[in-house]
Amino acid sequence: MPEVSSERLERRCAERAARRKRRRKRRFKIGCSAFLLLILLAFVAVGVRMIQVNQNTQEMEADKKPAISVTIEEGEKVSDIAAKLEKEGVIKNAGLFKLYVRVKNEGADFKAGTHMFAEKMSMKAVVKELKNASGGGAGVVKILVREGTTLKEIAAAVEKATGIPKKEFMAQVTDKAFVKKMVDRHPDLLTDVASSEGVRYTLEGYLFPATYDYNLKEGLPSLITQMVDKCAEVVKPFEADIQASGHSVNEIMAMASLIEKEGVTTKDRQQISSVFYNRIAQGMPIQSDISILYALGTHKEVVTFKDLEVDSPYNLYKNKGLPPGPMNCPSEEAIDAAVHPADTNYIYFYADLKTGKVYFTDDYEQHLAWQEEYEKNGTIAG
Repeated sequence: MPEVSSERLERRCAERAARRKRRRKRRFKIGCSAFLLLILLAFVAVGVRMIQVNQNTQEMEADKKPAISVTIEEGEKVSDIAAKLEKEGVIKNAGLFKLYVRVKNEGADFKAGTHMFAEKMSMKAVVKELKNASGGGAGVVKILVREGTTLKEIAAAVEKATGIPKKEFMAQVTDKAFVKKMVDRHPDLLTDVASSEGVRYTLEGYLFPATYDYNLKEGLPSLITQMVDKCAEVVKPFEADIQASGHSVNEIMAMASLIEKEGVTTKDRQQISSVFYNRIAQGMPIQSDISILYALGTHKEVVTFKDLEVDSPYNLYKNKGLPPGPMNCPSEEAIDAAVHPADTNYIYFYADLKTGKVYFTDDYEQHLAWQEEYEKNGTIAG
């Protein structure tokens, strides 16, 4: 075996050490890459799981009625849309929404325009709405007027959907020249209320509850006119029966506004209508707490004896007959009940708020017994 010099031997050892070091580095790099990949996959899995949890948690809220308007511009990026939705409270987390859209391969067919959402909708419901083209395009918003709402509550709904201050809406809906224009436009509907003494707002109750498409460029007069037009359209088929009843349109609308708040089912509303008409016929005050709350201009869970003394033509404890005009915008069903009351002798009713059942009678002692039982037990055994 040839003799190897110490110099060559050292060089070979150094080369072998270098090769071992390079192999260790390669193994380390491969190990790090695999570890980082595992971490990335874990993050994706957690993200998808968070989406699933968020989806399951919020799915039951997807059927909420729309209350928030968000305008999407043509060509707007998903990231910008997500930021808007998070800011408005439609979604909780813009990042999760973007991940959901990416995982579900959505976003390409999101429609420009103004979309209506509820707070904390499910991501599935949000995506569905964003793909909906019925918004009418940019600059058009949907405004929901709920049954039984007052002008001030409608003003608040308009402000929420459009950003138009409540004060501006109230100024427009009470403007004398505008109100006269509405009366001239729908004399059969509004002549009675326009001449009624003590009315707080002439158009109170005459903006029909429905969902309206509103073009922001058209202005408030157009929106309010649309609402009054709808009311006239709904009331018109009742005109012959109203005339036959001996009541004015305004009296029917005032009665309907009481029925709207006092009853829920069709049958209950018809019987409540008969109670109120029977009380009027017997010279008894209607004694509805709804009238007190409207007279006070506030909402309270409990009406006190002091509240019953409020000085107002809308106080139906102190004043007999109907109020000067409607106190909210009644539904078509409530209007129908006002026109077509049940045929009963009832002059009292008591509602069990726990069960939703309404008890009717013409016996005052029975009425007091129900009241006492409810106050004692929180429900009526009935």
